[in-house]
Amino acid sequence: MQYTIKGPVLNFSEKIDIKKPLMLIGSCFAENIGNLLHERFFDIVVNPFGIVYNPLSIAQQLNRIINCQYFTKDDLFEYNNTFKSWQHHSAFDETDGNIMLNKINTEIEKAHQQLTKAQWLIITFGSAFYYRLKFNGEIVSNCHKKPAYLFDKEISSVEQIINEYKLLLYSVHAKNSSVKILFNISPVRYLRDGLVENNRSKSILNIAVHELTHLINNCFYFPSFEILIDELRDYRFYAEDMLHPNQTAVNYIYEKLAESMFNDETKTILKEIEQAINFKNHRLLTNNQSVKNQHQLIVREKIQNLGTQFPFLKIHD
Repeated sequence: MQYTIKGPVLNFSEKIDIKKPLMLIGSCFAENIGNLLHERFFDIVVNPFGIVYNPLSIAQQLNRIINCQYFTKDDLFEYNNTFKSWQHHSAFDETDGNIMLNKINTEIEKAHQQLTKAQWLIITFGSAFYYRLKFNGEIVSNCHKKPAYLFDKEISSVEQIINEYKLLLYSVHAKNSSVKILFNISPVRYLRDGLVENNRSKSILNIAVHELTHLINNCFYFPSFEILIDELRDYRFYAEDMLHPNQTAVNYIYEKLAESMFNDETKTILKEIEQAINFKNHRLLTNNQSVKNQHQLIVREKIQNLGTQFPFLKIHD
């Protein structure tokens, strides 16, 4: 008896190589996958502006990264004794504007350097809905819990997304002619928009992305959304809010990505990395501090050995 729909066998002609840099940008699902890649010592930059959901804000951010366009004090505003940016997640907020500017501009410079050498740019769209400031028409990445009357809520059209990204990806390839683009759609449900509107939003994203993969060379689609919605299709794969995928689902989608998109050498290297990760995460059934210290020492040695054996890995604690 078969109780689930099996997703399609994915076979990508272009593969991800652990020796080459990656950049991920988009929704919280991009961060979920990015965290797993970071844990496995890939050379990655993830969401240099923080989590962002809508395609138009992602495009704004990528244009700034391409041009290495820094922010100034005029781009910040103060709210509740904290400096904020309409283009950044609240994780960047600071009580000192100079500290914030240094932080966000450092991230732009790092992302610019990464994008010019990246093998893959992975873009995760979350929602076609976006918010625009009424007083100047600026599209914001984050409303920072400011009053709703300050914003107009709008939804992108398929044509709007396609036109924006045709120009954007031309600029990306002008900076890095060999970079490949991997689109995917976040399986997270945006219940604040309503279930009907959420489905409408995901449909717009889906059509736009598939048009872009046909129009632009080296542009691909990975079905994160379909794997969760159709293949897993069970609330036991969601977090308690019933909107976000739980860690089991994220791991499952990551494994699908690894199976279909990592080249053979990367898969071989990852077997050794996974052994070190499993040892690091092994639960010690003891309170003996000497045993714990010895375990930590062996973990450090295993990770150092990985760095020696594979010097291209981005080794971290």
